[in-house]
Amino acid sequence: MNSPENAVTSFFHYLSQGNIDALLARCFFGDGPNPIESLNEETREQASESLKEFSAQVPAFRISKLEHQSESDVSVQIQTALEGEALPFKLRKVGSEWKLNAEGEQFF
Repeated sequence: MNSPENAVTSFFHYLSQGNIDALLARCFFGDGPNPIESLNEETREQASESLKEFSAQVPAFRISKLEHQSESDVSVQIQTALEGEALPFKLRKVGSEWKLNAEGEQFF
């Protein structure tokens, strides 16, 4: 997580494992409550399986564009095999780690 590139790689790694806890703890920075805490075990398992299924459709990715907004904020465009669309991500440096900036976003 010491670079934006490593943060994106970690995100896809935890996504492919369906590891919701690691995604939230290691990859996201946000301003709201943890959306997973309110899920029951069955719903949590379904969400985990859904993440694994989604990531199976993304066999590879590359950062097609990295734009520094400031020393602690960057925007990246991720090119995947998923219909060839570029997915926008915002990242923020929190302490010494880069994390996906989830402020105001609804991921789950």
